[in-house]
Amino acid sequence: MIKNGGETFSVNSFEKEVLPKRQDPETDKETWNKNLSPTNLVAIHITNTFPTDGVVRSHVGWTEHDGRRLKGVRDTIHFTLNHVVVEEHNGIDSKMRGSWHTRNFVVLAPFDKFKKEQIKNLIRQDTFTLGDFEIPQGSRVLIDWKELSLLRDSHVIDNDQMQSIIDQLGVSDNYISTETNPEKEIIVESNGIEYVIANVSDGEFRPYIEKQIKDMGYKFAYPNFNESFFEKYGFQPGRLHEGHPDGKPENLGVVMDNLVPLVFLDWFLLMGTTEYIDRFGNISEGYKYEDRFFTAKESLQEGLKKDYNFLQNISEDLRAKKYLKDRFFQYLFIIREITEVHLGKMGDGKFKDIFGEFKVWLEDFIKKNSIEIELDAEYCVDYLKSICNGYLKKIIEFEQPKSEDSIFHSPASVLLRYVQQFTKLLKSTHISESDRQVFYNFFVQLKDDLESNMQVGRIPDWHLSTIHKVMDTIDLVCE
Repeated sequence: MIKNGGETFSVNSFEKEVLPKRQDPETDKETWNKNLSPTNLVAIHITNTFPTDGVVRSHVGWTEHDGRRLKGVRDTIHFTLNHVVVEEHNGIDSKMRGSWHTRNFVVLAPFDKFKKEQIKNLIRQDTFTLGDFEIPQGSRVLIDWKELSLLRDSHVIDNDQMQSIIDQLGVSDNYISTETNPEKEIIVESNGIEYVIANVSDGEFRPYIEKQIKDMGYKFAYPNFNESFFEKYGFQPGRLHEGHPDGKPENLGVVMDNLVPLVFLDWFLLMGTTEYIDRFGNISEGYKYEDRFFTAKESLQEGLKKDYNFLQNISEDLRAKKYLKDRFFQYLFIIREITEVHLGKMGDGKFKDIFGEFKVWLEDFIKKNSIEIELDAEYCVDYLKSICNGYLKKIIEFEQPKSEDSIFHSPASVLLRYVQQFTKLLKSTHISESDRQVFYNFFVQLKDDLESNMQVGRIPDWHLSTIHKVMDTIDLVCE
């Protein structure tokens, strides 16, 4: 027995069951689905993180493994079954996720070798397991040839084997810094797992995975689970995201992007100020936003209550709970401090009154629930790094927006709003000088990164004006 993610799993639940042989991949779809069994299923997990030690780690798993703090706080690993999620379901065909440059590794694992009790959701487009996922024997891991050195660094191969592979690929050095695009596919086996090294950078991502599914002897198809399947193999149907440790929306729901008064704070708070008049010419225009602003406040309050209650009801056995609480309490601190800074800048009027009501509500909420919060600057900066690095990557790869509205929601604009809000923390009276320095160092480094990318021409022209605003915002607080 092993302990993983707070639950105990048998080493291989399916071993106790007599499973039918795998169907021929050429079987017609109707017959194939009618006779569906775990042996017919292959699970596909696409990631940008190499599974070291043969383990696919969740966000929580990486934190516990090496201390890294990621943007998410999930403790689940997600798979599709026998297919790749298509664009309309935010799959790899979409612009931001359909490139081998952004998703460097693919794990294809026989479903009948899963730890059955670890499976918490079973649907073809989003099957997920709780805790870290140990890749079973008989699996394949697809690796782009430019990531070859990771196999050596993870001790899957040694230096001699790596040099042999480099020679076979016809590339020039151990750093894989050549523009050569080898056509060969090389398979290395280690501990019952096949590592497939190939060039797919310039090819289509989805067809290559489809080829691997077929090469493993599985049918590339969309499984349709019927009642007899769930009954026969002991699964419950209709468990869409039930038991998902970070709830819905993902990452506890207290995500800055979804909290309108934070992401769009400047837009709402300036409605009753002279800056709004300068921008729109008529203060009376601001009143049509009053209901929208009030609704945003009410939504934020309900969201915070819901998320806190959700946290209280999470089982103590789930290792994600600690990290979810840490994230939630840091959000509370940030929201409280930014609210106070903004109130000090607002002119008198209805919008200041509404925002003041929220501040009173928030203080009462914290007091009533006996919540003790204090800033963990290192935690917040780690979180900010993951966000800003992600948006910088999107800025470099993102296609030119087609409209003004698209520009407002572009990666550069979202990055600007994050910087605008978090730099306000530097003006908080509740932050120590040492914590202030942590944020200061982060923003200075962010500006340096943006400048260096601009100097080498990696920032597209249509993002330059927004990126200059980001740097100007940093200059205002770090000068």
